Amino acid sequence: MEAPLEKPTTVTGGRDLSGYDFGGRQGCGIVLKIELPKCEASMKMARDFIWRHWTDRRRGYVIVKMASPDAQSDAHIFIEPDEAGVWHIAWNWQRIFGFAGGRDVSGDIDAMTDIRSVEQKLATDTDYRALPGTLYLSFIGRDGKEVSYF
Repeated sequence: MEAPLEKPTTVTGGRDLSGYDFGGRQGCGIVLKIELPKCEASMKMARDFIWRHWTDRRRGYVIVKMASPDAQSDAHIFIEPDEAGVWHIAWNWQRIFGFAGGRDVSGDIDAMTDIRSVEQKLATDTDYRALPGTLYLSFIGRDGKEVSYF
């Protein structure tokens, strides 16, 4: 059983980012239909950055804005070796706006389950994760189960 996640006090968790390649601010919030191509291009840039750094075993840091109808967050994603030198992805969420359990969670910072593997997948016509034909990333936790995707 995995230990409970420690709530980060900052999105960077005290990392010295000078040793990380920066992939910029990617992603998008809630967009109009006319903005979808730009949004998709930005998400592709984030996926490509993560995939390259994961497969090359290079430290990388990218911020990806993600949204749903009732929330918006910045995902701060770090590709790095852990304390034992094993490569993983650490992912901290900073809520821009949102409500959970009837309370405003804007500004809250949370950590996602430790990611130990990344798979690149091609979305099909029946895939709900991405537009058909899109190469998306599936993030896998210690238990071998998908913890997130985009």
